Amino acid sequence: MISFTALTLSLNSCFSSKHIPALPSNANALIETTAQKATTPNWHLGKLDTVCNEELCIHYESIGNEKNPTILLIMGYGTSGLAWTTDLIQPLVEASYHVVRFDNRDTGRTRWQAGKAPKNRQFYDLSDMAKDACRILDKLRKDKAHIVGISMGGMIAQHLAINHPDRVHTLTSISSTGYYFDPKLVSVSGKVIMENAKLIAKYGINPKSFTKEVKKRASTVSFLRNDEIIDEEMVVFTAQRLLFKQQNNYLNNPKVDKRHSKAIRKSGSRYQQLNSLRMPVLLIHGTNDVLVWHQHTEKYAQFIINKKEVYIEDMGHIPTIEEEKRISTEIVQFIEEHKR
Repeated sequence: MISFTALTLSLNSCFSSKHIPALPSNANALIETTAQKATTPNWHLGKLDTVCNEELCIHYESIGNEKNPTILLIMGYGTSGLAWTTDLIQPLVEASYHVVRFDNRDTGRTRWQAGKAPKNRQFYDLSDMAKDACRILDKLRKDKAHIVGISMGGMIAQHLAINHPDRVHTLTSISSTGYYFDPKLVSVSGKVIMENAKLIAKYGINPKSFTKEVKKRASTVSFLRNDEIIDEEMVVFTAQRLLFKQQNNYLNNPKVDKRHSKAIRKSGSRYQQLNSLRMPVLLIHGTNDVLVWHQHTEKYAQFIINKKEVYIEDMGHIPTIEEEKRISTEIVQFIEEHKR
């Protein structure tokens, strides 16, 4: 749920020293066969729409009955809302919630209006991205929603809860932080930098072929998910997803990494601001997150009054299918508890 470039930019992330797993020997053949098929699975789950102003058109997807209470999902760094998977969304819909996922600025199908993209040193911050979420709620005529964010999306969700508390029933922040650049928590593993450098040397920063792009993406997700191997199913799935994105115009702005990095840095610490939150807050983090240590959640949880902390043993930065189902269960239970 975060792009590979996030690992290689100067974000000073916290890492473990594990290796990126090897691809299967027949990876090239699997990718080629997948690319030759006429159709790919359809990963749209609901009604597609946009909300536009003079600056930006934000693409979003409305899933389930819009009359039900809304859960708004906010994705992370350099990644479109499509990364919120069926395995996480479907249990929420089955629990009678209306679910919305959207593409953050510079990701997926969200587009700047002509001549309105940031220029030179004009950068947006996470508060601006939180306002985008409010605009979606406005179009859906939803006064409030349950807000769920992962990674950088968790940071955006925190800004939404801090600056627009009247729009938030509950806040769920997953694999996130209250201050990414906290000097007491941040360190860089030389081992991981070396592993990332190997991938860049092998595939390039921006792979020029479909095969290399699939290999790099599969390697990245497996690394962030703490997989021990990359199996054939993972290779085929990654190829299908990439084809679907290309065919459906989920094309990130080339400047997305620079702009999202600036947004995180520009937004600074939220530690003291989080103390103002009064809505129920659910904090979820994996104990083996290689990108944002779970100690980040342990630290910013101290500033939140009404919170519940859930640490999922051995979960990485990107959850597996079973971990996604666990997260959905935690979210539903938390919301239901605070209905009473």
